[in-house]
Amino acid sequence: HSADNYVVKLIEKGYKVAICEQVEDPAEAKGIVKREITRIYTPGTLDISEAGRSENNIFIASACVSDELTAVALADISTGELSAYEYETEKEGKRILYERLLNDISILDVKELVISDEIASEVELSLSEHMLNVYLDRIDSSYYRYQTARDVVMDQFGVSSLIPLDLEGREEMTAAIGALLMYLRDTQKGDLDQFTDVIIKQHDGVMHLDRSTLRNLELLGTIYDGDIRGSLLGVIGKTRTAMGGRLLRAWLREPLTEVVEIRRRLDAVEELRNDPIKANNISNSLKYIYDFQRLTARAATGRAD
Repeated sequence: HSADNYVVKLIEKGYKVAICEQVEDPAEAKGIVKREITRIYTPGTLDISEAGRSENNIFIASACVSDELTAVALADISTGELSAYEYETEKEGKRILYERLLNDISILDVKELVISDEIASEVELSLSEHMLNVYLDRIDSSYYRYQTARDVVMDQFGVSSLIPLDLEGREEMTAAIGALLMYLRDTQKGDLDQFTDVIIKQHDGVMHLDRSTLRNLELLGTIYDGDIRGSLLGVIGKTRTAMGGRLLRAWLREPLTEVVEIRRRLDAVEELRNDPIKANNISNSLKYIYDFQRLTARAATGRAD
């Protein structure tokens, strides 16, 4: 366990860290004990508690870009969250623009972006121009072949077609999800049992903010140094659990636009505001709630302490 602090420091400096362990009993081994790489830590798969990001998602993303659509898959291996969405590919003449992709990466604080080596140079240039600090992984374009990705997705969720996942006919989205799952299997060196479903985001009913708006309004951090203190999140972020903290961040990133949903959320706040005893009891009870999302994800992969 003493390795954890060193792993975190190396990842923060932009390295990947391979963990090599003995895989057979030394008493039964003939000659040198067999060793294998059992896991590869990367910026987007760093789920060590010492990383100090309990109220932050640790997102890794994969993007599949065609002339018509851009699909993005997002995963957090520490919580088992997996989602995907798509939008029309933006173009300027024959040149594909990556502004929406880079904007989403910035807002979600994505730590690692997996991309086909066919477009990696263009994306890397765009990242540099926008001064975004995200670890870029170039992978072989074969990861994004639809048939291969389709088989991986169906195997992961134990289905015989893409219909139950609402992915039928969504080739770019399926490719983005499948490529990401293959990359995670390569680095995690095992099954990804924490991922039991994929959420297809439609972005209906929420406001899509760009990173300039998010920064200028100081929703999640101050303009000066990005510190939470002094931002809207710093003022209202009094959640009792890490899960609540992550949910609040997501709500601030994507404000509601549907009046019915806004009123429903306000009604819930009003009910607790008018009943301080109930609110206090709930608050005190929540103090003893562990981060079940991360605990169940670790248990599902056999890494629970």
